[in-house]
Parts: sequence; structure tokens; C-alpha cells
Amino acid sequence: MVTEKLSNAASQRATGQKVRPSLNIVFLAHPDFSNHVSMPRFHAMLLEGMRKRGHRVHTMTPKPRFHNVPAPRSFKKWLGYLDQFLIFPRDVKRQLKHLPDNTLFVFTDNALGPWVPLTAHLPHVIHCHDFMAQQAAIDQL
Repeated sequence: MVTEKLSNAASQRATGQKVRPSLNIVFLAHPDFSNHVSMPRFHAMLLEGMRKRGHRVHTMTPKPRFHNVPAPRSFKKWLGYLDQFLIFPRDVKRQLKHLPDNTLFVFTDNALGPWVPLTAHLPHVIHCHDFMAQQAAIDQL
């Protein structure tokens, strides 16, 4: 794998193409059980785009542990919050120890802000989709 990347870089240099270093990109995304429609599509678009550019990509998202507990539908949302805000942060902290130094964390939505402190000391970006809500928050609407 390493020699393949080196030979690819050498052939790019020989043809005058710029050699882009490969990043390890970790996308933090909404859980599947959140019933979003557009956010999974946006996440998939980012994932595929970065993969096509030669980057290593991985997704971190809460797994439905509490959410899968048999409960009335009205409690499922609250059980999902336990997965997102109690269990998931511990999972992320455990995984951070095993990631390469050149990892970039990409929050696929600004609504995932409560997770930002998990990677605040590491390179990260946050995608913002809801500019109207932000403008309203600072009295610009």
C-alpha cells in the first residue's frame, strides 16, 4: 500500500501534477436513528468526495444502544439522547487514542456542536447549514 502511494506520487510528479498528501478524515455525523433525510445524503456526498480525492475516511456516529431498548415511541427520542450524549462521547474518547496524528475531524452539521469539545484540541471543521437560525440568534433577521 505504501509503495503504491509512493509510485503514484512519483508518476504524478513526472506528469507535472501536484501531489496532494493524504489525510485521515473522520466525519462525525448524525445517528441513523435520528430520522434525518438530507443530512445522511450530505454526509455521503462528503465521504465519497474525500475518498475520490485519495483521503482515508471514517465515520463516527452514535450507535442505537438505548434507542433500541423496547419502549413507547414517545421515549425513543430521549433514549437516543442517552446514546448521543452519554455513550457516544466515551466511545469517541476511546477511539481518539488510536487515530493517526494527521486526522482531521469534520462535523457534518453545526447541530452536532455538543460533540465539538471532544476534538477541540485537534484539527477540526464544522459544516454550517442553517444560516437563518444563526442570523436569528444574533438578531440579524
